Amino acid sequence: MVVFPVPHSAVSFMDLETGAALEGEEPRDATARDVEYWLSIYDGLLSFTEEMLQRTRDFMREAPMPARRHLETTNVRIMEEELAQFRARLDYWRQQRDEARGQAQS
Repeated sequence: MVVFPVPHSAVSFMDLETGAALEGEEPRDATARDVEYWLSIYDGLLSFTEEMLQRTRDFMREAPMPARRHLETTNVRIMEEELAQFRARLDYWRQQRDEARGQAQS
């Protein structure tokens, strides 16, 4: 499979290569409320993107080859990268929550 580079503008809301946080996300100054907020944000983004990826793949099964190739090398690739990023950020915030709970119990 040939994979073409994705233009930076296609993923400008988040730097997928460096794992940058979303706009407004301030992990160092996070309160318990902030942690729950970002868990909710990333859980929603993850669910939405998983659903869109599945719908795209379902569509691709019936689509003509040029459309399938286009979707595979652009949309699917971007969504897979987004999913990896969202999972990583969700894991980060879960870890923050678990650490805060551990400190509160000490």
